[in-house]
Amino acid sequence: MTKDYRFICILDSVENGNETISNLDASPDCLHIHILKSDLMKSSIDSFASSLNSESINFNMYQWGTPLDKEAGVRSEKVSAEEIKAYSQVGIGSAARGAGEESGDFIGGGEGFLFNEENYRITKGNKALPVEDEEKYWTFQACDFNGAKVVNDLKEIEINGRNNLLNLLKDKSENKPFIAVFDADFSGDYLSRSNGIFPEDHKAVDNLNNVFSSNIQGGHLLGGSSNKGDLASLKSFDPTIIKEHDFSLKITSNVLLKEVHDLKIFKKNGETRKPRTSIAVNEAATLIQQSWQQFKR
Repeated sequence: MTKDYRFICILDSVENGNETISNLDASPDCLHIHILKSDLMKSSIDSFASSLNSESINFNMYQWGTPLDKEAGVRSEKVSAEEIKAYSQVGIGSAARGAGEESGDFIGGGEGFLFNEENYRITKGNKALPVEDEEKYWTFQACDFNGAKVVNDLKEIEINGRNNLLNLLKDKSENKPFIAVFDADFSGDYLSRSNGIFPEDHKAVDNLNNVFSSNIQGGHLLGGSSNKGDLASLKSFDPTIIKEHDFSLKITSNVLLKEVHDLKIFKKNGETRKPRTSIAVNEAATLIQQSWQQFKR
C-alpha cells in the first residue's frame, strides 16, 4: 500500500534574538506538519500552483487561537472553515466545538487540513472526513498562497528526519517563516496522531488507537518533534517504540512554498494583533512579580 502523502509544513516564527516571538503565541523554530493521503486530494500541487497569481502583496500568516489557550485550559471555538477560506487557501489547525474549556463546554474534533478548496479534518484513529463550511476550529494557521515559490529542485530528494527537512525548507525560504506543501513517500515507520473526535465520528473509525501504521489516512506528524504537545503525545506510546523516533521520506512532487513576513493573530473582536515577543513577556512577568512583592510588604 502506498505511503504517499500530501504534506503541509508550517514554520510560524524563527529565533531572532530580542525579537523572537513568545511561545505563548507561536512556536519558534518548530516545524508543524499535518499529512493526508495524496489519493484523497482532487487537485495536484502543480494544478494548484498554476491557478495562483505569480505575484502577491499579502505575505501574512493568519492565526486564530494560541498555544497559551491550550496551556491555560481556555480553548473554545474561534473561527469557522468558511471564514478561514476568506483569508487563505492553505493551512492547518484543530477542529473544535464549545464556548469554553474552563466551563467544560469544549470538545476537540481532530486535525484540520486545508488545501485549495479541499478541507478535511483527521479524527482520533486517523480517519479523514470532509469539513463543512460551518464547522469550527479552536486554532488555525493559514496563508494566501498567491505569489508562492515553486521549488522544483527537491523532487526525488530523500530526507532523513524532521530537523533536516526544517533546515532544507528554511534554506529555500531564506530563513523566513513559511508554509510549504508537497507530496512525499515515507521510508519505513512514522508516527501520526489526532487526539480529537466528535461523537458522531466513532461509527466511521475502525481503530481509535491507529497511530503507527501505513494504513492511516493522515494526522499530525510526531516524529523528531521537540514541541511540548508532541512530546506529551509521544509519551503515551510504548517507550521502546518512540525512543529517538523520527521519520524518513522522499519528496515526490514540486514544493510550493509561501514565505511569511508577518504573523497576524485574530482577537475576539475580529481585529488582528502582532504576536508578543519573548522579551516583552518576560519583562511584563518581572514587573508583575515585583508589584506583587511590594503589595505583600
